[in-house]
Amino acid sequence: MNKLPQELLPLIIQHLEKQDDRYTCTLVDKRFYQAAIPLLWETADLFSNEPAQTFLTCLMTMSQHQPIGRHIRALSVNNCVWTDTEFLFVIEHTRWLEDLQLINLKHITDTSLQHLGRHCPRLQTLLLYHIDISQPSMDALGQHCYQLTELTLANCWKLGPDTFSAMIDGCPLEMLHIEYPSLGLITDKVAMDLTANHFDRLTELELMYLPIGFIERLLSAAATAAGSWPHLTHLTINNYDINYQDDGGDGALVPFLQTHPGLRVLDLNQSQFNLKLLKAISVIHHPKIMDLHLRCVRCLSDSGGGAAVLRQLVRDCPMLGYISLDACMVPSSSFPEAGTACISQRYHNMLQRLDQEAITKIRLAS
Repeated sequence: MNKLPQELLPLIIQHLEKQDDRYTCTLVDKRFYQAAIPLLWETADLFSNEPAQTFLTCLMTMSQHQPIGRHIRALSVNNCVWTDTEFLFVIEHTRWLEDLQLINLKHITDTSLQHLGRHCPRLQTLLLYHIDISQPSMDALGQHCYQLTELTLANCWKLGPDTFSAMIDGCPLEMLHIEYPSLGLITDKVAMDLTANHFDRLTELELMYLPIGFIERLLSAAATAAGSWPHLTHLTINNYDINYQDDGGDGALVPFLQTHPGLRVLDLNQSQFNLKLLKAISVIHHPKIMDLHLRCVRCLSDSGGGAAVLRQLVRDCPMLGYISLDACMVPSSSFPEAGTACISQRYHNMLQRLDQEAITKIRLAS
């Protein structure tokens, strides 16, 4: 074992999935210790206050002898009572951090958050859920985090209309998730910043529990702004509640789909639109949509003619290979092409999905 090259040891240890096994490797000898420590500290998932406090104590103790914070690449902190002083200590000693998730940290404010970008400029993924963050901290992220590609902002009530202004030139966002936004995040200024050719690398956009009025303005702005989100492949709109009209009416989704032919995944779960919207989507013959998620969309029940609309969608969208229909109450008898794998286990004799096999049979029968 002593003849084994040192550089091979980490390759061996990384195949050990359990942290306890990796910890055991640190007890073998000095060579194994040096190889295992970086992997042991690579990811820290602090799911409650107790492990968060233990982690903080270890970081404080070992930083005096061995800077273990330099090994940490991913950190998730959930429901702990760290103060601004303690959080500032953590980010000062984890400067190589790439993935950070902060969830329900009630005592963390801009006092420490505004230093996050400066101390952790290598951040690539940032999730903030129920965090007391405001404009100074967002400005700092835009000024320092030039590798930030994935951003989630959920229940962050102090964010205002300039939230994305500082990120326009600095952050190459590819994935943006907005959930339960503050009033400042549903303004025309935000819609303009997001669509005016600034975030042209965006591939995934997730809008969860946003007012329908803002969603419509955002989609409309993206449809009319030349070159807005040219690489978008995934769009999620939760609770897209709109009464679509034959002439288009107030619906901005169909014009948006027409101007974004590269979209592959459309998620409209838990929405309350009518069948006319799906008919309009069918008419445009979208060339690349592969997955369509319609969980809890009740207008698809057979009494409303949903089965016929779904069949037309399958025929008109050539790349469509999967439709999620959980809790839509579409009777399985409406689709004899669907196998047992497509039938819901929760709702008797109801469809849960149309998979590639069922969709192929529908096309061949038409």
